[in-house]
Amino acid sequence: DRIDYDTGINSLTSPDQVLSNRRANSLGYANLFAELVNQMGIEAVVIPGRVKGFSKTLDSNGNDESEHFWNAVKINDYWQLVDVSLGSGYFGKNGFVKHFIPFYFFPRPERFIYNHLPNDPLWQRLSNPITETQFNQFATLKPAAYINYITPMSHKERYIKVQNEIMITLGVPEPVLLTATLEQNGSELDPRYVIIQRKSGSMTDLFDIDVRATFPHDGIYTLRL
Repeated sequence: DRIDYDTGINSLTSPDQVLSNRRANSLGYANLFAELVNQMGIEAVVIPGRVKGFSKTLDSNGNDESEHFWNAVKINDYWQLVDVSLGSGYFGKNGFVKHFIPFYFFPRPERFIYNHLPNDPLWQRLSNPITETQFNQFATLKPAAYINYITPMSHKERYIKVQNEIMITLGVPEPVLLTATLEQNGSELDPRYVIIQRKSGSMTDLFDIDVRATFPHDGIYTLRL
């Protein structure tokens, strides 16, 4: 909470500059974190790449137009992922909102990949790294999804072709209350077209929620969760 997020592309990025000015972009955050951790005798590196849904300026795929930076830190001979800038808050309608998001500290790589694509596939920390094309096809998750640890389990793509209906499964912590609406042409449809059902999850720390949407006729729909 002591460092303000700076959206400027020429933001100060060295650890000394960040501490002196109390402002940094993602590179400044990552450099400072790596320096502090290295000073403690723990190995840490800065990772360049792209993210989804963080910046106010996005490309046609919903990805941030500017390069983003985060870290990996070696704990007990295992590399853990950390994003201290996204962990400090998110962009709202009136600018950057400071809000601690624990998700971004040591997340599971298979969840982290939804909105982080490192330039070097090694830092995906996945047994089967994904391609940039696959990353671009992922749905863009809003900050609330990460604040509440909501994870897509069945469908990862933003555009899905179906016949008549679809059932999407999400992994959620037990306390989370999820709502869903079905829209077409910007108008919300009858809520009876969407049914939400909770069940035991496939991950020990998550419950599964099935969201079933029925489509009254052919067309393009938006399902908002």
